[in-house]
Amino acid sequence: MKYISIVLAGFLLFGCSGEKKEEQQTKANTNVETKVENNVKEKVEEKVEEKAKPVAKQEEKKVVKEVDKTEPKPQPKPKVAKLKPKQEVKTATKEVKKAEVKKVVKKTPAAVKKPAVDAASLYAKCSGCHGPKADRKAMGKTEIISKWDAKKIEDALKGYRANKRNVYKLGTIMNAQAKNLSDEEIKALAEYISKM
Repeated sequence: MKYISIVLAGFLLFGCSGEKKEEQQTKANTNVETKVENNVKEKVEEKVEEKAKPVAKQEEKKVVKEVDKTEPKPQPKPKVAKLKPKQEVKTATKEVKKAEVKKVVKKTPAAVKKPAVDAASLYAKCSGCHGPKADRKAMGKTEIISKWDAKKIEDALKGYRANKRNVYKLGTIMNAQAKNLSDEEIKALAEYISKM
């Protein structure tokens, strides 16, 4: 029994002291880890600050430049004209008007060139009823218009445009097609169709 009590006492002492050592070791490890983390954080913050300083200076310079651009620059003082007698004012006014007229005349071209009318693209609307080569009776009723001369086509289109022509009871349809055509477009279209 004596031996058992000694063994038990030994286990109790070694068991307790072993747990304390482990606790002390864990605390020491935690303290070391905390210190390492703090050192790493400090070094990272220092490096971030070092790299941020030049960027901040560049941004500050940009802002200063923008502010400089927006500040109003001093304007020269306007010249004040001396008053002249009535006759001199009238003469000066006439001279200014003549100069303005000359400037306008110089800027205005003698003959303003208008773009040529594209009769082929205008005829695209017509081809649905009259055929791609104007060789079809529109709605199965009309004459074949490719056989007409340019003058007859022009007169017919102008009549439809004025809503005064209603051949084969198609006046309303043809008026809708011709009402927005200019004289130049009608003439170009008539020439184009007559040559098909």
